[in-house]
Amino acid sequence: MVLISGAGAALFAWINSELGALARVQDGVSYPRGVSLYQLALYDNYVTVQQTDGTRWFDFTLRQVGYKRVREIKFF
Repeated sequence: MVLISGAGAALFAWINSELGALARVQDGVSYPRGVSLYQLALYDNYVTVQQTDGTRWFDFTLRQVGYKRVREIKFF
């Protein structure tokens, strides 16, 4: 039970950090005339969880939101 609650807490912390990153990107999404400074994308990540002896316990695919800056602010 402790293991499950620890994994759940880590999952909630990860979700919170992703939401915070999206909130930071939101300031650039509607930059003048709807052109953003950032490019948003979804990334599929394959996660494998192993035990301490190296045997695979379980694995899953995780979809994450990512962004990168693709434009600069130009003043005239």
